[in-house]
Amino acid sequence: MFSTLYNLIKISISAGRKILEIYDSDISFITKSDNSPLTLADKESNRIIMEGLKKYYPDMPVMSEEGKEISYEIRKDWDYYFLVDPLDGTKEFIKRNGEFTVNIALIEKDTPVLGVIFIPVLKKIYYALKGCGSYKLSLDATDDKDFTMEEIKRFSIKLPISRDDKSEKIAIAGSRSHLRRWMFLLNRLRKNTMMYNLFQLVVL
Repeated sequence: MFSTLYNLIKISISAGRKILEIYDSDISFITKSDNSPLTLADKESNRIIMEGLKKYYPDMPVMSEEGKEISYEIRKDWDYYFLVDPLDGTKEFIKRNGEFTVNIALIEKDTPVLGVIFIPVLKKIYYALKGCGSYKLSLDATDDKDFTMEEIKRFSIKLPISRDDKSEKIAIAGSRSHLRRWMFLLNRLRKNTMMYNLFQLVVL
């Protein structure tokens, strides 16, 4: 599992570098059928991630935000697959506020067992492994330095929150472009105590 984590971190950094190249140039976009924007950064990040995953895991299915739509009839038989959002926060990318990420996860059936979130502008990586907890790793994504797995372990900071620790409050982060939707949902749920409590239980 650690070798997979290492590979996903390397792939996410490569994708993040490319995103930053485009971030520093003129940004143009098209609008997809669901009215969400699509930029060259989305496409290039997706290309790099797909090529990296194919190199290391040629037989592993991949479901990507910017990839081909795959029918449930096919997906329901997958035991393992990679779930990818090559540029999560395209609206924030276009606004140039730095609040966007590269997301790659390994899914077993319907359960995530490994996940990597890279924030290119902040040069920070958050990752988690099932049974090992979650961690933060700070690095300079513009360096050509190639981290070893041992260095990743040594420089990573274990995050204090555990799903088993019910005494800790958990803060949920979301795109500010979707903040109105979240507030609308929460306000609607507050009117129904049972549904609101259920929502808190599921999310927290």
